[in-house]
Amino acid sequence: TDSMKSPLTGFGLDSFRMGNLKYFKESTSYKTLKAIFQDNKIIMAEGKPDMKYDYWDNPHNEWLQTIFEFGVTGFVIILFILYYIFKRFKQSYKTENLVAIGAFFVALLVMSIGQFPFHLARLAHLIPVMLALFIVETENGK
Repeated sequence: TDSMKSPLTGFGLDSFRMGNLKYFKESTSYKTLKAIFQDNKIIMAEGKPDMKYDYWDNPHNEWLQTIFEFGVTGFVIILFILYYIFKRFKQSYKTENLVAIGAFFVALLVMSIGQFPFHLARLAHLIPVMLALFIVETENGK
């Protein structure tokens, strides 16, 4: 719901972790609470002062984080890129390499539901490399 407070522009890169709006969860019940970070102090809107809270630095869902950071406009642009990749895959001759690269993208998109691969250095560097291999492999279908 907070991502819809700025639906056209979002809050910017890494804003879920670095923005003024912070998310905490109660250690005992896993209830998520919002807080505001202002003047180097955390102001809890709700919650108990004696309760232990854990900080959510990432929503662990790439799709939600994309909408939060880039807004609906950026999310639609990403959907068009994914549509272009799918359309190009569908029109191309399927080699073993192309099927493996396509499976990589499918696995990446499914993994994005419970993880944030575009924000992890150990995974993010593979995406442009695999995209370049995808473009090279699909050139024969054009």
